[in-house]
Amino acid sequence: MLAREFERALDFWSQVVDLDWHEVESGDCTIQLVDGTPDLFRIAGTTARAQFPDRANFQGWVAFNPAARLPAEEYFLVAVHEIGHLLGLSHSNSSASVMYFLELDGSVVVDADDLATLAKKHRLRRGLAINSRGAIRVQQPSLLTLLDF
Repeated sequence: MLAREFERALDFWSQVVDLDWHEVESGDCTIQLVDGTPDLFRIAGTTARAQFPDRANFQGWVAFNPAARLPAEEYFLVAVHEIGHLLGLSHSNSSASVMYFLELDGSVVVDADDLATLAKKHRLRRGLAINSRGAIRVQQPSLLTLLDF
């Protein structure tokens, strides 16, 4: 289930950032989804951790807490948030943003500050529907898309 929701999260970001992704069965890939070790999750309730690309030891991993048991939609939201870190986004003070640092409320909104940061680091998809507050709400990829029905 986690792998499927992580794929949905990659699909989410490919609607925002001009990127395409594909799965590779190798440790030499750019993004790795890994089981985290207990020392990564010392703070109670921490579900996942990601590396920031500006750190010297960056290896592109997102570590999930193997002890966490979440519904699929929460795995999706956490994966979107953690991939945001891999793309260079920090935590947001806006509770509407997917980069909010506390529990996510189910929103899948990339706010204006996040978009500005992304635009400095990556090429954004053309034709993004930016609202009056400078944010976008991305259509969540459906399971039908992932299962190729």
